Amino acid sequence: MNRYIVIASHGPFAKGAYESLKMFFSSLNNCKYFTAYVEDYNFEKEVDTFLESITSDDELIVFTDLLGGSVNTQLLPLTNRDHTHIISGFNFPLLVSTLVLSSEEYLSPVDIQLLIDEAKSGICYVNILADDFNCDE
Repeated sequence: MNRYIVIASHGPFAKGAYESLKMFFSSLNNCKYFTAYVEDYNFEKEVDTFLESITSDDELIVFTDLLGGSVNTQLLPLTNRDHTHIISGFNFPLLVSTLVLSSEEYLSPVDIQLLIDEAKSGICYVNILADDFNCDE
């Protein structure tokens, strides 16, 4: 079993996230990005080509930018594929946490939800934190 991470977005957002990940990881062989609505790029064809290259035993974790958006909707049928998880509205810490997983077992829905909850905890209004630490002093 191989685990693949897919980042898909409207425009170049997915590519930017992928490029940022390259700053932290020496190898991203198991990570792929897809950018919809970008000139000279056939989103559907690229996704289909990638899916043909993996096996039914491979785990697929798909990150999309916007719940209910066209990218998310186009990839929704993948939920019928075994060992596939689709996560919408991702953030960078969630991508990093998912990539550092070294488990050789398939992730469960509970595992995925724990990753999401951990990533959510990193979202905060920094102005309030700055007030608490008296950053002006």
